[in-house]
Amino acid sequence: MRLYASLFAMLVLMLSCAPRRAHAQELAGQVYFSMDEAAHDALVDAYNCGEQRRECGGVIYRYQSAQVPYVLYLYSTPLTSNRRYGVTIPQLGRDAPRHMKIVADYHNHLCVGTGRFAPLFSFADIITNKGFHTIGYMLDGCSGNIHRFAPDEDVEDDVVVRFTSGRELDLTEGHIVGWINIFVDASKGRGVH
Repeated sequence: MRLYASLFAMLVLMLSCAPRRAHAQELAGQVYFSMDEAAHDALVDAYNCGEQRRECGGVIYRYQSAQVPYVLYLYSTPLTSNRRYGVTIPQLGRDAPRHMKIVADYHNHLCVGTGRFAPLFSFADIITNKGFHTIGYMLDGCSGNIHRFAPDEDVEDDVVVRFTSGRELDLTEGHIVGWINIFVDASKGRGVH
């Protein structure tokens, strides 16, 4: 039954997005019944996109229309700005496709150096989620943990990072909502499933 509901929802979604081909091309193509499930698969794609050398990310859409009696989630294909730190997500500044609303963004953090910043949402991440009123999902590239930051629910300064210079920075880990086995294919250097 769930399979038929998913196929029906995908058909309705494809028909409703048809006039906006630019948006249809950026969708990853699968439909989810929860935002966390969509975030999990989006972060797997982001991890593989960046090949552990650059950040990748995108957005998660909520789809809701009169033709489908339940809420569905989809994610955009991950993009990269070809930088180790930071990724520009252009969808955050644009209108969403018809019957869709951007409800979250996602991106991966690389495991660089000691990895002490990998599990933390950066100040820019926090400001983005607060400014666009979206939830943030982030993959810790050192542990595989999926972190979720919801501006209305999570404290934005629960972790104090102290530098040897004496400077302090207040950041957040959000809360962990899942895990991806990033060590699956570590011998070949990339690829998670």
